[in-house]
Amino acid sequence: MGEFAQVGYGIAALLFGGFALLLLINRKQNHQVWTLLSAVTLTVLWAAANAYQAATHQIPVGWIWLLEILHTLAWLQILLDMLRPIADQDGGYARVLRVGRYVVWIIAGVMGLSLLLPVQLGQADSAIGLSTDLHLIGQLSLVVFGLALIEQLFRNTTAEHRWGIKYLCLGLGAMYAYDFFLYSDALLFHRLDADVWAARGAVYAMTVPLLVVSATRNPRWSLPLFVSRRVVFHTTTVFAAGIYLLLMALAGYYIRIYGGDWGNVLQIAFLFGAFWVLLALLFSGQLRARLKVFLNKHFFNYKYDYREEWLHLIGLLSGQQTTIPLNARVIWALGEIVESPGGLLWLCDDAGSCQWVERFNAPLTDLPDVTRDSSLLRFFAARQWVINLDEYAEAPERYEGLTLPTWLTGIEDGWLLVPLIHEESVLGFVLLLHPRARQE
Repeated sequence: MGEFAQVGYGIAALLFGGFALLLLINRKQNHQVWTLLSAVTLTVLWAAANAYQAATHQIPVGWIWLLEILHTLAWLQILLDMLRPIADQDGGYARVLRVGRYVVWIIAGVMGLSLLLPVQLGQADSAIGLSTDLHLIGQLSLVVFGLALIEQLFRNTTAEHRWGIKYLCLGLGAMYAYDFFLYSDALLFHRLDADVWAARGAVYAMTVPLLVVSATRNPRWSLPLFVSRRVVFHTTTVFAAGIYLLLMALAGYYIRIYGGDWGNVLQIAFLFGAFWVLLALLFSGQLRARLKVFLNKHFFNYKYDYREEWLHLIGLLSGQQTTIPLNARVIWALGEIVESPGGLLWLCDDAGSCQWVERFNAPLTDLPDVTRDSSLLRFFAARQWVINLDEYAEAPERYEGLTLPTWLTGIEDGWLLVPLIHEESVLGFVLLLHPRARQE
């Protein structure tokens, strides 16, 4: 494999070197272009060092790891810079990127300090010491972060401009996908596969044409981007799931090492259980609701993406997304906005009295009518307020003139009374149940 590694890494060094020359003669140079040139130059040094190491084995392993860290950080910087237009639009997103940048530098710092410890590298069945363990964990974390940034860049680029960055995403995605396989394999099996390491240079060489095409299509490396809350939500979920699986794999590895005669069996049982726990968490409506509330509260200037919420509301009410009856869809559509799992619906007749007509994910019960002259309907007509039953119980004086019947306030898990108003006339109201995650 030594000869193949020499050739593969050598070709990668030559191709990335040619790419660097193309960037140097680019007349439209700016900050992004110089950052890209730095990343390409570090990759040239990294590939050349690996080619020379495969031929002579004379370069200290610490220098190989150091170049590994530097070239990985340089490509992450490219992605962070290209996502900066989103940060300029949204202060919350800027905070996310800032935190991500700090985390990357902390991981890189720990990896750099680990180089001071003794290491062994390069043989298929060589023992990997503490330094290499720390480095592999750090590299795998950076790779997962890089994959998340690639998805953010592609998803948040407008459709008409994706042609300019799709080959960049494919090229970097191929690098990170291969690195993910390399490092996760090394961590799980506690040895660095020499064949996978040797083929890495050829894999990187194959990505150069994709990066060159993207550079020619987008010479300034600057594109209009927009932020999508749905993309942020799903990316955060995938990123968290990846970190969870990484931690569980590490725990499973140490269970196998220290589990004695039952080590392998305990590892298999543990990883199976960890995987099913992850599935249960991903399908948890309460967990998704809490994550959504957390992201909206801490990382966005506005609580909702109003365009997305209106389209979702219209889709539910019109029956495009479900075949359940209209009355139930009304409860569902209102509940979706505030993460309420269900509720009850009252509709008013021509005389002005309201009858309970529908429930959705709420206990089955027989509820009385609300008469036209009731305090609730008069309050709705005069104020058009949403009534928070928790607030009403604690401070009823905030709802001056309102007296709710005990059967209504006593409904299990009741939360919000939402009036349905058309041209200042009350057509009915919905009682929503408490949300999956706390809402203000």
